[in-house]
Amino acid sequence: MIVACLALAISLGGTGYAALKLPANSVGTKQLRKGSVTNGKLARGAVTAAKVKGNSLTGAQVNESTLGTVPDATTAQGLAASEAFHVVGAPGQPAFQNSWQNKGDTFDAPLGFYKDRTGVVHLRGRIINGPANTTIFQLPPGYRPASGNYLTFPAACECVTSQATEIAVQGSGFGANVVGSVTMVNGNLATGNSLFLDGISFRAES
Repeated sequence: MIVACLALAISLGGTGYAALKLPANSVGTKQLRKGSVTNGKLARGAVTAAKVKGNSLTGAQVNESTLGTVPDATTAQGLAASEAFHVVGAPGQPAFQNSWQNKGDTFDAPLGFYKDRTGVVHLRGRIINGPANTTIFQLPPGYRPASGNYLTFPAACECVTSQATEIAVQGSGFGANVVGSVTMVNGNLATGNSLFLDGISFRAES
């Protein structure tokens, strides 16, 4: 009887040990129930990143609310949103100077400017009837180049001269009458011919 009881105990003990001590690499997809890995219960120290096959999980298995914000995204969220165009000549906006005006065709955008969320100012517009080497309009504070800067940009023009036409944009430091001025230089337009400011951009004063 004693021998029989010892044999039974050893037999049961061996079975229990075998049930708790699984051989290495013996658990696979067939041994895991669908949905059994939830809330990290099975994953605590058992299923680690090294044991998950690369590119095997999809967004459906990820709880998005537990993810932090990507550092670069945090920076982007702190930037001001890009604004709508300020239309030159509109109420509360800079006025045209020296007889300049919009071309006015239905497919032409009016002369305008805006500052994007990175602090870069963009110009656009098709204009006519201004004399050569004159100010078109003056940019308000916050939309001008840094103090002392005199920037020039090539511009498309229906000019009567072959000399390359440029648009000059001035920061402060050049006199109150020209601070922030946007001027056509090296060009001569016939009446009704167009000057284009599309594609001109520069970083605004800080």
